Amino acid sequence: MSKLRVILPEQFKHLKLYSYEPLVEVRDKGRQLCHGCKASRKYYCYQCNLIVGLSPNQTPNISLPVHIDIIKHYGEKASKSTTSHARIFAPHSTSIFHYPDMPIVKDKNKAILVYPSKESCTIEALSSKINHGQLDQVIFIDSTWNQATTILQNEIFSDITKVQLSTAETCYWRPQVKQPSTYLATIEAIYYFCVEYHKYILKSDYHGEYDNLLYMYIFQYNLVHQKDAT
Repeated sequence: MSKLRVILPEQFKHLKLYSYEPLVEVRDKGRQLCHGCKASRKYYCYQCNLIVGLSPNQTPNISLPVHIDIIKHYGEKASKSTTSHARIFAPHSTSIFHYPDMPIVKDKNKAILVYPSKESCTIEALSSKINHGQLDQVIFIDSTWNQATTILQNEIFSDITKVQLSTAETCYWRPQVKQPSTYLATIEAIYYFCVEYHKYILKSDYHGEYDNLLYMYIFQYNLVHQKDAT
């Protein structure tokens, strides 16, 4: 098959991504068995959060600046979610909880929820209140906005600091119906959070340290758009 011509969406033109040659080889081989659950998958297993057909050293492995817990609503179809991408490429910095299972928040003074609301502050504003090391748990919700309302009723979110990201537009090929383009895919939100954390909390220049969180996302973006073009 022909080589994949990777095109970066306008908002991600700056990304410094790992080589896609390994994934192109997997594309040409077709579906393979996940060595975890033995199900037939292509590229990765969204149940086991494992790359399929490649060894771990053939794909990115990223350390994030703070641990991220992702709460995934049971109504979200796993095969269409981008949550697995975070777990695959940052396995030591992320955890996934399948609602109604919830993460344990040991200290609400050291935890934040990334979710837009009237009470949410920006990460830049948060940086005037905390330093790196004072935050050890960041929570994301992977669901539709209607499903998130149910999750947010859990008591762990009472009195927890909420933050929201700077405005960015999604390039997701399955946007939520009747929602604006600023409603991001989960992996996009995690990426933007890490970049803002690096800038405002670590107070360091960003040089692409977390770009490969979007490694699979950009690959799938290209597969979808090249298929549409044929």
